[in-house]
Amino acid sequence: MSGLASKKMQAQRLEASKRRCPFLLNVLHGLGLITKSRSLIEIDELLLFPDLVRHSADESNSVVSDRVSRIETAWPADVELLDNSELGILRE
Repeated sequence: MSGLASKKMQAQRLEASKRRCPFLLNVLHGLGLITKSRSLIEIDELLLFPDLVRHSADESNSVVSDRVSRIETAWPADVELLDNSELGILRE
């Protein structure tokens, strides 16, 4: 691929992402999952399911279920109770 074609694709991706992000935020807001203002987005509802917090395919369901419970219990008021990997899940 030539440099010009590559730059054009990058520009198109950037432009598409500028439209996609507001659309996704509007969908999340419409579902009542976030509250948004001009400069702030607050997460009102946290949706977790086992595959979202599973670190590897060989983790047992009980380990994953415990992790989901710990995150749901700690979020949003007691996030200091979570370890770094659980905090990483929330950031993602």
